[in-house]
Amino acid sequence: MVIPLTTLFGLYLLSPGRRIYALSRVRERAEAHDAPDLFGVIDGAIAHDRGTLELDAKRRRAQNAKSPSVRKHDTVVDRTLAMIEKLLSHYAEGELPPATATTLLGTLFPVSLSHHVRLPFVEQSAANERVLGVLEADTHEEWLDAHGLRPLIVGLRTAHDAFKATLLARDSETAPSWDEVRAAREVGQEMYLEVVASIVVRFAGDPDQRSAVLEPIWDQNLAIQAYRRQRRVPVDIDPDSGELLPDEGEGEGEGEGEGEVLAGEGEQALEGEQALEGEQELGAQDDAPPEGEQPPAGL
Repeated sequence: MVIPLTTLFGLYLLSPGRRIYALSRVRERAEAHDAPDLFGVIDGAIAHDRGTLELDAKRRRAQNAKSPSVRKHDTVVDRTLAMIEKLLSHYAEGELPPATATTLLGTLFPVSLSHHVRLPFVEQSAANERVLGVLEADTHEEWLDAHGLRPLIVGLRTAHDAFKATLLARDSETAPSWDEVRAAREVGQEMYLEVVASIVVRFAGDPDQRSAVLEPIWDQNLAIQAYRRQRRVPVDIDPDSGELLPDEGEGEGEGEGEGEVLAGEGEQALEGEQALEGEQELGAQDDAPPEGEQPPAGL
């Protein structure tokens, strides 16, 4: 059985931004303490969390963006097709050979116009292309121009192109889900703790150096602890500068699943203490603040 490091270390679960900031400072200290062998595990964890930030940003952009209305453009296409069908039907009444209008009606709408406009969007897009292929071909060009259908054909092309573009935009939206982002964050926390474990091993015989290198990680732990003791929601930080980020709020459905604890088998999430961006304590810690204790600087 694999025992996750999250079950072995009583550190808070940090956001990717806080982890990147802490690990960047840890790398500087590892270099100052002549421990280049730690660079690989540190750099790997930072790279992963930067990827997670990009993944989450893509998810948020997709949630905040207003998808273009496919149905709105479809309505314009349907109305234009209806006008073309009505005009062709008018000319088809009592038409003499070669019965061009009748031929066009049968070619454009082999079943019926009603059937055409009730097709699923993807199928209707293909059917629209077929109709335009007929109307824009040279075969009946003179007849169509002579009977006043050219403006409707141009209008149909414009409406269909807009319909097709919005349909493709909708179907190409492959934004990551919150589950994907959460899974990436869990991996990032595990990698973060691998760095902690590597430092502990590297400086096993020198607690002073070990403490110096781990100090940025401990600072973040104290910062989240202070938020929790005050029953405040932790505010995320810029991964490069460490400055507090403004609270942009959450849109509808935003943050579902956030604030969960990465727990091992048998552990339970602490109720009533959800934290922004999933920042919560792993393992039981005493939340009662010691008398007179103040939050870390910068809070």
